[in-house]
Amino acid sequence: MSVQDLGISLDTVWMLLAAMLVFFMQPGFALCEAGFTRSKNTANILFKNFVDFMIGSVLFWFVGFGFMFGSDGAGFIGMPNFGDLSFYHGDLPTEGFLMFETVFCATSATIVSGAMAERTKFSMYCIYSFFISLIIYPVEGHWTWGGGWLCNADAGSFMMDTFGVKKIISFMWDGQVKVITGIRRCGKSFLLRNLFKSYLLGEGVTEDHILSFELDLTRDIRYRNPLELAAHVREIVEHSADQYYLFVDEIQMSDEVPNPYNPDGKKITFYDALNDLKSLSNLDIYVTGSNSKMLSSDILTEFRGRSDEIRVHPLSFAEYYSAVGGDKQDAFDNYAFYGGMPLILSRPNDAAKMAYLKSLFSEVYLKDIVERKKIKREDVLSAILDLLCSSIGSLTNPTKVAAAINTVQKRSGENVVALNTVKTYMDHLSDSFLFTECKRWDVKGKSYFDYPNKYYCEDIGLRNARIGFRQQEMTHIMENIIFNELMIRECSVDIGIVYGNEKNAKGKVTPVVREIDFIAASGGKKTYIQSAYALGTEEKAITENKPFALTGDSFPKIIVRHDIRKRWYDDNGILNVGVIDFLLDDTLV
Repeated sequence: MSVQDLGISLDTVWMLLAAMLVFFMQPGFALCEAGFTRSKNTANILFKNFVDFMIGSVLFWFVGFGFMFGSDGAGFIGMPNFGDLSFYHGDLPTEGFLMFETVFCATSATIVSGAMAERTKFSMYCIYSFFISLIIYPVEGHWTWGGGWLCNADAGSFMMDTFGVKKIISFMWDGQVKVITGIRRCGKSFLLRNLFKSYLLGEGVTEDHILSFELDLTRDIRYRNPLELAAHVREIVEHSADQYYLFVDEIQMSDEVPNPYNPDGKKITFYDALNDLKSLSNLDIYVTGSNSKMLSSDILTEFRGRSDEIRVHPLSFAEYYSAVGGDKQDAFDNYAFYGGMPLILSRPNDAAKMAYLKSLFSEVYLKDIVERKKIKREDVLSAILDLLCSSIGSLTNPTKVAAAINTVQKRSGENVVALNTVKTYMDHLSDSFLFTECKRWDVKGKSYFDYPNKYYCEDIGLRNARIGFRQQEMTHIMENIIFNELMIRECSVDIGIVYGNEKNAKGKVTPVVREIDFIAASGGKKTYIQSAYALGTEEKAITENKPFALTGDSFPKIIVRHDIRKRWYDDNGILNVGVIDFLLDDTLV
């Protein structure tokens, strides 16, 4: 048995175990509902739970499975196959997958039975169960998992527009390795393996011509060896005239292996494997990964200019609002609190959203960094993370962070932390896309300052979760959201520094340093942006406008504000625009 076969076997066992546990929800519901009804109705409620599963199993097998996973019909429903399961081609045994989906179908019908206990006739309940099992569950499932409108990658579809699959499509067959990077859990894998794959299938590409490997799963652990991966793919593709697509998910899990022809020489890495496969003219390669150093700076030399990096971020506010709808201000308030991690949209309440965001740090991000970088001082890494989350929008550098940590260390009698350790740990947080450093730029001197700079969190919800949803200073939160929006719009972003001469309290003219929150450059266009929560007084307005007058150029200038709804230009040609308006209008920058 191969490692891949073993992985499929283990996945199948786990799937059937999960199906068994869900099935036991049926007797659980039956006993619970029987206990809450009068004794004379016990037999009735128990029989309703039994009929649920009986009706649901037959209908879902005969028609519902096709409605859910059959050929897509206008994004709304799949085409039924009336008991013939041969149309379905998944990674796991079809019969086992049918059982897995069947228990969920029957259980979804049973959930409502408790609310209807002693309130409906048995015949009417059977009709209700019929419609749940035959139409409601399969159709809703098709929308999400069967290629329907929520999982549709056709041009102009909701999911295409929301998650930007068009960008990947624009790079197809350009002769480069497409590297999809970003923070973990931001949707890279879903973008590649669901949306883009759905698009390819819709264009007529067959399933067996999409070679997919998920290196974080046991079933594909064999292919963490880059030589095994290259040999397996080459065997399929090399002597075929057909076009193939290669998806490699979580490429950072790939191992370095000794060169079999020179054990003491340089080790073989996934770069070597992909460069080898890159030579196959009928293979288009796409990989995802979560470590920026491995997939950004090094990739330029390792792939020798033969790669495209496609950066994926958490949802922008425009993407978030297109999913939730409703009142824009309410949506913005929720976005500013919980951020744009995609799975936030599926969490049912505030407590679940908070718990999910907190778990990302403890169970995903920190564990990844500790394991991958072999961190010895987890307490120091955690302290740095807390400090950066608390100081978004404030100037800082490794020296200031080290000083703050060592003050606490000395008070508690612990050894001080070396500056190099702090700098290295801060680099690890940036490499994992958790934070982005924004440097200060001398507008007239046209040079960068070495330090201090600002650090912005990749997702404001993650930042809020890390500090326990305290420190809700809207000025800094709004600044972080605007920075992230500019990054999503693929701008190069700096902090602008300008100089002016002003009179001090004694009437003496002295040089004064002024700061412009962001200089956003894209495609030869430059825009100056100030983030202002509110300009309640004339003095505050003058303060925000002064840096613009010192730039000495005529590039567009914008003040993004929280206290206005309608945009307008002042006498100096500076655009004042509300933050929601700015986030929803990508033509401004």
